[in-house]
Amino acid sequence: MALKDWTIGEFLQRTELPSPSWAGGSAGAMAAAVAGALTRKIAAISRIDYPDVLDSPERFLILAEKDMRGYRQLRHDRANPQAFTKSLNASLAVSTNIIALCINGAYAAGDLLPSVKPVMRPDLLVAAQLYYSGGFSALINMQSNVIGVAQTGLSELLSQQETQLDRLCWSIDGWVQRYTLH
Repeated sequence: MALKDWTIGEFLQRTELPSPSWAGGSAGAMAAAVAGALTRKIAAISRIDYPDVLDSPERFLILAEKDMRGYRQLRHDRANPQAFTKSLNASLAVSTNIIALCINGAYAAGDLLPSVKPVMRPDLLVAAQLYYSGGFSALINMQSNVIGVAQTGLSELLSQQETQLDRLCWSIDGWVQRYTLH
């Protein structure tokens, strides 16, 4: 059964199973899917065009499934260096995609903050934080998959992703300071 067809209960049951093939990267993509749905909801209620920069929440469900399948393949290919390199690159591409979409989504939610009623801003801040959490989960996923791997450019790629997420975290902190009641 496809991830998009799971009930919330099934999602939670599978998440708590002691199986590494459904873990942080996939759960992070699910958090981003919730963020996308929440952002769309607030934009619709506020009668604001939804930002074109974002994919639909379903895109994150597809990426969560790709992450899950990719990790299984990565584990399977660890003993074969050629197959492992291919699997690793595919896994890193999925995680990089999740991070990029999460960053775009969070900034789109932040861009909506000044245009919505104050009562709706907390929901956008929650969406931004969920996007950040999804991106951070994908980064952790990337870092754990490359432990012990000597491949050119991995350190630079991870550093760039981490820097982008750090900037997003600072932005979210600023939005919280600006748009919440004190």
